[in-house]
Amino acid sequence: GPQGEQGEQGPIGLTGADAVIDTFYIDSLIDSRFQNSSVSSIEHGIFESGVGSFEFSPQSNIPLEITITGSKGGNGCEAKIWTSSNPIKYGGDGGDQIILKFLFFASTDDTISGNIGENAIDCDIIEEVCSQWASSGDSGETSFISINGINLIEILGSGGGQGGWFSCSGNFPSYNGSQGGQGSYNFTQDYNNSGLILMDVNYTINQTPGIIIRY
Repeated sequence: GPQGEQGEQGPIGLTGADAVIDTFYIDSLIDSRFQNSSVSSIEHGIFESGVGSFEFSPQSNIPLEITITGSKGGNGCEAKIWTSSNPIKYGGDGGDQIILKFLFFASTDDTISGNIGENAIDCDIIEEVCSQWASSGDSGETSFISINGINLIEILGSGGGQGGWFSCSGNFPSYNGSQGGQGSYNFTQDYNNSGLILMDVNYTINQTPGIIIRY
């Protein structure tokens, strides 16, 4: 008989660094790791560290879920002109902070260390301007993550918000500042040989930077 109609094509899967690893695939990796491990019992817990340097060494061969929250840029300064009848224009917010989640099959001789950068300070002053932008906020500090002393990940803080703007002429046009750019990340050339698996990339706002390791 005649061939039937072709069915609809299924959805195209994600590719590249931004693809989210399938949960069943991760579970099968973990199960396989445990089956091949001589470890009979594993102590579970959470390691957390905020701004500043940190160091963590697992007590057994175990998979780790590592979540890193980058820093936030500061808000831009507010703007006004000397004519008191004109309203204040607000500075933009600092950009969204990046959140990275990794899976790492750690051994007892591994050490995860680094430094978590701090959020930038928001501008809390009102600047008098004349046909120009008020000062923008600073970018958040950069964070660094290393394994066994080898730097692998650079997490850039989000950009500072743009300051407000006022014109000194005509009908005194004015604008609020725009939001700063999102946080981002870079891998070093040693990342591909590190055993780290990027599981998720997300964004947040107004959070304290830090690292959480679940094991």
